[in-house]
Amino acid sequence: MYWPIEVRSGTAQSTSTVSGMQLEFSELARRAFEQGGWFEGRRVDLTDVFARMERQGWTVFDAARSFLEQVHGLTISDTVFQCEHIADRWEVRSAERLTLTPLFPIGMESGWLPYFIDATGRFYWLDSDLAMYASLDDFLARRQSFLLQV
Repeated sequence: MYWPIEVRSGTAQSTSTVSGMQLEFSELARRAFEQGGWFEGRRVDLTDVFARMERQGWTVFDAARSFLEQVHGLTISDTVFQCEHIADRWEVRSAERLTLTPLFPIGMESGWLPYFIDATGRFYWLDSDLAMYASLDDFLARRQSFLLQV
């Protein structure tokens, strides 16, 4: 199955960045994730989870590791941030053929719309098409359910 890809970027003024293995949240991202229980310094040990996912054929790159160690297990509105049981690997491979880059699952909206991140820190949302966001802030600004209470 193939999806058209829609590139969305440049909407947010402040940007969250991935530098090395540390993800730095902008004020927008902080407010959004605090709704789900995030706090400064939050770290979830996902060693076993990442090892299991690697055995299943996933590539766990630094951007995915950094993001999920801070938000794994949080729920914001109708979105759950976790990497397990998000999408079938075959479905993601189809999306990767469009992006020409490996993707890693980071969450799911409404129980069936998966979110992904690539190694450069771009975010993706898979519905009937595949949308790419240049930064976490662009992603959050477009996903209105995160910002209803921010």
